[in-house]
Amino acid sequence: MGTDTIEGDDESSFIVLARQTCFNLLATRDVGRVAFTIEGDAAPTVLPVNYAMVDEGIVFRSALAGAIMRHARGYAAFQVDSLDEERHEGWSVLASGRCEWVRGTEELSRIPQGRLPQPWAEGVRDQVLRITPGRLSGRQIHQH
Repeated sequence: MGTDTIEGDDESSFIVLARQTCFNLLATRDVGRVAFTIEGDAAPTVLPVNYAMVDEGIVFRSALAGAIMRHARGYAAFQVDSLDEERHEGWSVLASGRCEWVRGTEELSRIPQGRLPQPWAEGVRDQVLRITPGRLSGRQIHQH
């Protein structure tokens, strides 16, 4: 599945995932976390969003006056994972890249019908953003 295996103790191994594997894993989930900086803050802000993968882009919705819409456009990071706490196994993928407002009719029409994620949070989230991953990395830990 990955490109590099790093042996841990006798019971676990740590795998650095290949880029395509990271894209494949991103497509298996629908909730992730967007990280961005707000000018003047010492640490990044990280917020959960419902998302969908569309042509290797991470697409999600935001409110026009929301923090993501105001501060994440330009550059953002996105993280998603799947963990089994009982078995001590799981994977994590981190993507970072340009975060753009998808607003033109032609741009929006390129998103296949029914592919826009439906936010769990209440309130109007009618703005669409897309992160195009430049950097993409993933890790998996597996118990033997």
